Amino acid sequence: MKLWLRDFDPTLYSFCVSDLWAAWLMLLGGCLVYALTLRLTRPEDRGMMLRLVVLALVLRCGWAWAQHRAIPQILVSGFAVDTLVNHKYCSAQAHRWRDEGTPPELPHSLGELHTRAVRLKTTVLYYIFGDSPLVAEAVTITAGASVVLAVYLLALQMGYGGKAGRAAAALVACFPSLVWYSTQDLRDPVETCAVTWSFVGLVGLLRGTRRAGSLALLLAMDALSVAYRPYLGLLLLGGQVVAASMAFRLGHGGFPRALKVVLIALGLVVGADVSVRELVALYDWQGASLDALVLAQSIRDQAMQQAGSAYFLKVQPHGLLDAMVKLPVLVLLLVLTPLPFLPGSAAMLATYPEMWFLYLYVLPNLVRGLRAGLRTDRVRVAIILAGIAPMVAAYAVRIVAAGVAIRLRTQFLPLFFVFAGLGADLHAKRRLARPTLAKQYLQPRMVGKSEDLA
Repeated sequence: MKLWLRDFDPTLYSFCVSDLWAAWLMLLGGCLVYALTLRLTRPEDRGMMLRLVVLALVLRCGWAWAQHRAIPQILVSGFAVDTLVNHKYCSAQAHRWRDEGTPPELPHSLGELHTRAVRLKTTVLYYIFGDSPLVAEAVTITAGASVVLAVYLLALQMGYGGKAGRAAAALVACFPSLVWYSTQDLRDPVETCAVTWSFVGLVGLLRGTRRAGSLALLLAMDALSVAYRPYLGLLLLGGQVVAASMAFRLGHGGFPRALKVVLIALGLVVGADVSVRELVALYDWQGASLDALVLAQSIRDQAMQQAGSAYFLKVQPHGLLDAMVKLPVLVLLLVLTPLPFLPGSAAMLATYPEMWFLYLYVLPNLVRGLRAGLRTDRVRVAIILAGIAPMVAAYAVRIVAAGVAIRLRTQFLPLFFVFAGLGADLHAKRRLARPTLAKQYLQPRMVGKSEDLA
């Protein structure tokens, strides 16, 4: 027992005054998401969507409080190492800022922003409200709960109807890994929020509905994505430029030709400029960005050496051509690992109920929804698939550990849930339309009786 709790920090798991501020921040974020749901949903869907939003908030807030105030550290330290490290670092920074007047150092490049964005945000919150981990997680909980509303709106914009949107929202609200990582003070909950809402803005912009608001939402979410994980933001921007170009090429949205040229050219120029600057900063051997590069490589090497941490299928690319050949298998591993029918570590065994649900329910409905979406309007489906293709491909090539794959796929999983919700809605309609044995037996007899009475 002493060996298990050798790193136990009792101050991190005890009540403090700043927990009250965290409770107020969670309540404020919940009221904001609740008000947006009340404002943006259709009347016939509003009641169910409000229940789903409340359910998402309750699950996320309850798990955040449980893992920091009720469950011993031994149950969470293996999954929340990054969160605990960020908490200790930001707590020290906030105390130094408050006591010595030394503010945290601002990032000078995108490479530095990648390692400091989360800590900078958390340090500022600790400086204002006190250094409780729940304070920082109140922001990520709000971001994670807002995705429930985002997938519903995206399903409506895709033309799938309120039932498909509610089914997708229910998956987002209750899916275990989305609940788990929305309570971790990491980049992933914010990136999940930014990616999902950016596609709400993109599809709305290409459809021509509320173009000013959709463009503002798209630019704001892309900026947030770049700020929190620069390379993901650049991949997302590149995918959106490709998706928009494809939609313009197919005459989708009715945009004037001059506006099409300006938007595409602006995206290419800004993307090229930011990419060049980032490459210069990242590979500057005299700069601070080298630390992030070395740290990322060391983490990757440690993940490869840990027993039970790597993929069961040892598929790793060696060079560009090899990565292109193995890319389909790598994408499947990213989305479907760990395989729930093979033995693994304790952490993998804990994820097997979620994986069986993914295999037996989500995946069939996803295939069914994609097929139906391609038959009705393949342009809108292509917009989403092309938009996330660079991000999925980049993650598939660089991911080596099953736990990291589960964490990173939460960033694009809600977009797949939109099609899974459509598939679930279609399956439910077919089951209702399918005649049962009782109907087949009683209907001819009822018809005969009605003819006799006539």
